[in-house]
Amino acid sequence: MYLSYSFYDTGAIVAGHGSLDDGCPASSENIASLSWVQDACSVTGALNRLGATGTMERYLRYLLNIIADSNGLPFQAVYDIHHRTVVSKNVAGIWEIPEHHDSYGAAVLACTQAFFDERLYHPADKAVFEQLERLGETAFEKFRQPDLDIWGYGETAIHTYSSMMCWAACDRLSRIAKKLDLAAQAKEWAERAGIIHERIIENAWNPERQTFTATWQGDSVDASLLRMIDLHFLPADDERVIKTVDRVTEKLLQGDFLLCSEKAIDTHQETLPFICTFWWILAINALGRKGQAREAFERILSYQNYLGMFSSCVSCEDHSLSGVFPSTSAMVGVIQCAVALSKPWDSLY
Repeated sequence: MYLSYSFYDTGAIVAGHGSLDDGCPASSENIASLSWVQDACSVTGALNRLGATGTMERYLRYLLNIIADSNGLPFQAVYDIHHRTVVSKNVAGIWEIPEHHDSYGAAVLACTQAFFDERLYHPADKAVFEQLERLGETAFEKFRQPDLDIWGYGETAIHTYSSMMCWAACDRLSRIAKKLDLAAQAKEWAERAGIIHERIIENAWNPERQTFTATWQGDSVDASLLRMIDLHFLPADDERVIKTVDRVTEKLLQGDFLLCSEKAIDTHQETLPFICTFWWILAINALGRKGQAREAFERILSYQNYLGMFSSCVSCEDHSLSGVFPSTSAMVGVIQCAVALSKPWDSLY
């Protein structure tokens, strides 16, 4: 399946091949030439689980080339398949690069695989680690600065998810440094990760509502908070995590689908991204609610087309596929859930 998403020349994994929506502002050709760094860590994880080592290694090379090329330039959430930057016009008609601080963590998380996976022909070395340190430096600088939300509402705030991804960048750099026997760097990055972790707990946990919130000092939740489990920000049995998952479920679950945020309720959103529901299924499965997770996953699978493919969104009106098709992020969610919910082989005999 992933061969159709991969651009062999550079190793890029594209976001999709086209759009199912009439009047989509981005043409099918443009969509098919874009690769989202924000999806990078999930993509490498899915390729790893599928055993698609060659495709994964080419994709890691693509990411490492982007990181090398971005030296001295802002690091983006999206690039084209040839490593080139992608910019957009704001309301004033000025070309700009949107700020998404989660991209630093996504890139470092994805590239961590290159240091630990012994199947790779070209494992990463200290020179690559130094390139990633540059992203870590920026992540540590940006973790408590406002950026744009990942849902496309244009909201600028200190987003908890972005801060968690900045923490993940520093945390994984510490682990990589330890792997490379760089004791001083391992200690330094662990200390930075500890600082970010402490600040997030202080500012994103709302004791009154008993939940982590989507923004620092906020009072609402969004689906991205569910990722704190698979990022290993806190263990699944932490009472704060359990209460946050319950809060997200209470506020955002509507029928078979999870809304991306409470803003989706206020704005009467016309489509729902599949990835939010997949994150929710993974979260409740991690909490031990395996029966509920399997039932929810089976219901979601009923929305795939006859080829077993998903688009990025589903229409709220008639539950038809909508948005980018086929969608890398949605198909990654399918793989992650299928692996997590599968029974181990040793239980079948």
